[in-house]
Amino acid sequence: MSKVSIKNIDKLYDEKQVLYDVNLEINDGEFVVLVGPSGCGKSTTLRIVAGLETASQGVIEIGDDDVTQSSPRDRDIAMVFQDYALYPHMSVRENMAFGLKLRKFSQSEINKRVNDAAKILGLTEYLERKPRALSGGQRQRVALGRVIVRKPKVFLFDEPLSNLDAKLRNQMRVEIKQLHQRLETTIIYVTHDQIEAMTMGDRIAILKDGFLQQYDSPNQIYHNPKNQFVAGFIGSPQMNFISGKLEANTFSCEQFSFKIPKTKQNKSGDVILGIRPDDLYDQWFATDKPYSKINAKVKMIEPLGAQTIAFLEIGDLELTATFPGNSLPEIGSTVEVIFDLNAVHFFDKKTGDAL
Repeated sequence: MSKVSIKNIDKLYDEKQVLYDVNLEINDGEFVVLVGPSGCGKSTTLRIVAGLETASQGVIEIGDDDVTQSSPRDRDIAMVFQDYALYPHMSVRENMAFGLKLRKFSQSEINKRVNDAAKILGLTEYLERKPRALSGGQRQRVALGRVIVRKPKVFLFDEPLSNLDAKLRNQMRVEIKQLHQRLETTIIYVTHDQIEAMTMGDRIAILKDGFLQQYDSPNQIYHNPKNQFVAGFIGSPQMNFISGKLEANTFSCEQFSFKIPKTKQNKSGDVILGIRPDDLYDQWFATDKPYSKINAKVKMIEPLGAQTIAFLEIGDLELTATFPGNSLPEIGSTVEVIFDLNAVHFFDKKTGDAL
């Protein structure tokens, strides 16, 4: 079994606390992504699992073993870093085999494991090349191959794609996900990129200032965020937030007011309304859904081909909307914006918690 249990983990550096009671249960064979802004504690959590940092409090279990006090070598994990850290004087084959040689594997077993990993990663024809003769994506594959040959219980990834350009990042995201499906090994993956988190993870753990904010599937986190931070962090462009009041069945702010479906009437008083740009339209087709129309001025547009991102103004309120690619409103013009009222979220104005 290669399940991972992170139980009640605190971490202090001198008197500064960077993790607060973090609890995560990661199932055998699951791909879990730790995501959040810089300084949130995601890499520290990963390093504690790896044994590169010591928890100030709490327990780490891998399988059925308590490894809290174990050395990294004894945890049967393999880690892929942001830096490929390949030996430049060694061939691809030698780089991938090096760790196995240190562990005194037989030459026949080393050859078998290296050849199998190279086949999985599409590196067979590059085994005799040196790292300098490889592209960035190929070097990252070698770094992956070096840990695959180990056949560890758990793979740990610490922002492995951040040194690649956008095209290679997209390619490597797909390759790592396919690799996980093939190997069926538990993976814990750290990134600051919410797109990586949404596209790769079976579940996502979102951290902020050392606190776990939400741990759930990408779909649940996107559609049912637990608080305003999660709602704003996940999704691109970011969710729109509008401060106002919710009373009876009406939401009102300085710029407008509209009726709210009964299913959304969770509280009266000061609230933050959230709505994603994808849920604002310049035309409406599903007339059976509740909606509200509001006029807005076009401040700027970003045509992206398949869609157009429109930056809108309603008085001093600024909103972002995602329109179809063939919708190119003129800057300075007035457009009718349609709110999908089934898609609005409400957050407590004081705590930020979802209502």
